[in-house]
Amino acid sequence: MNKMLIVLLAVCLVSTHAFVKRDAPPATDLAKQLQDLQAQFLDLTKNLSDQTAAALNPEVIKKNLEDALEAAKQALDKLKPAAAGEAKPAA
Repeated sequence: MNKMLIVLLAVCLVSTHAFVKRDAPPATDLAKQLQDLQAQFLDLTKNLSDQTAAALNPEVIKKNLEDALEAAKQALDKLKPAAAGEAKPAA
């Protein structure tokens, strides 16, 4: 009886193992996965470096700052009265 139970258990384990192994994704080459991961990481760092260099370009910063100051100056000039040179006499 015990021998039959052990054989039945062994058959069930083999069947279960075959079923699980069938559903598992196929094994891929680890070296290829690492190369792909490294290539993606290098692309990410290159893109990040390019975007950082473009954002921190001193010429672009200078131009944007000058544009902002010019816009502020124009806004202040529009707020001044048209006859700023003519002072109203005190009553």
